[in-house]
Amino acid sequence: MDKVLLTAFEPFGAYSENSSLLCLERVSAELESRLPNLRVETRVYPVDFLAAREVLQADLYEDMYRFCLHLGQSSQSPKIQLELIALNKQGDPLISPEEYPSLVRSGPLAYESRLPAKKWINKLRERGIPATVSFFAGLYLCNGLYYWNLHFQAKNQTKTPVLFLHLPLLESQLSPEKQPKRILTLEELKEAVLVILENIDDLKEL
Repeated sequence: MDKVLLTAFEPFGAYSENSSLLCLERVSAELESRLPNLRVETRVYPVDFLAAREVLQADLYEDMYRFCLHLGQSSQSPKIQLELIALNKQGDPLISPEEYPSLVRSGPLAYESRLPAKKWINKLRERGIPATVSFFAGLYLCNGLYYWNLHFQAKNQTKTPVLFLHLPLLESQLSPEKQPKRILTLEELKEAVLVILENIDDLKEL
């Protein structure tokens, strides 16, 4: 039975909820019925660079996964974003950009996820779920987690496919004056994740 690592983040900053965590909880309730032939290990990572990296590394060293799917929250887009690039940089509001440290010393500047993004986006759109690719996952922990995992796969030559999925804010997280025309529901976020997991056989083409 194929094993998948599915992760989300705990709430952070001004947000008392995290759409990735709420989605993970909703997905978990349907894993047995929707994906009976897939063993999905779920994790909730702390919003702390050092702690999150340690937990991720422990997870990756502990087991071999067929696929790793990381979920994170983004306020930058009302659509679901399939992130394709992870940068070896850690943003810090207290220093200037040219001084941003590397996530991994001597690691490559960036990694590109090798996934059937176009095919998966089309499948999401067929379900009426707005989705797009993104080539910038930010410079915070979402990007950090993505980079660390892709670096682990490259360094250990395990080549497990990895994807970071940015989920938009839910209506309960948005102020009335900042609500976009189309707000995805938690049910739609859950469905998007399940659609991707239901189609991991597409990875055999890689």
